[in-house]
Amino acid sequence: MKRYIKLSVSFVLSLVIFAVFVAFVEKPEPQSSNKELIARRGRGGYRGGRRGRYRHGGGSGIYFRIDLSPSRRHYYREPYYDNVRVTCEVFDGKYEKVREVQIGGRTIYTDGSRGGRRYNFSLRPGYYTIRWRVSNEKYFGSKYRNYSRSLRIHRDSGEVYITIKGSSLSIR
Repeated sequence: MKRYIKLSVSFVLSLVIFAVFVAFVEKPEPQSSNKELIARRGRGGYRGGRRGRYRHGGGSGIYFRIDLSPSRRHYYREPYYDNVRVTCEVFDGKYEKVREVQIGGRTIYTDGSRGGRRYNFSLRPGYYTIRWRVSNEKYFGSKYRNYSRSLRIHRDSGEVYITIKGSSLSIR
């Protein structure tokens, strides 16, 4: 057992001496007397020449690169809209005429809008109730009929389109 320990220690010491010897031996660089040859070989530009892939010399060694940029959620999170654009189109039906529309505390009176009208305004994200009043000319009885529907405006929706045709409503 002592013999194996002695052989392993001597082997490790010889490897260390060999590594030290190889580390301190300088390699001679090729000497060229003509400067044009050096420029053609590509060693005349910056320090590394063409051989190095990096700006930092010959391309050997360890280099650290730090990128300072916004966090990932800046690029991947959907934008937050403080106010959402709402476009409301109001059309009359065959026997029904829309008289007024209420959305989020705003009242739109549509007296005499035969072909339909478009109204644009902005609302904050949240829950709203759309109410509209329709006058019916076909049936006898009550002249007006009221309709209502709830609406949720999401904060990431760019624009909301509301179309009212008589007693029907569509939201996209």
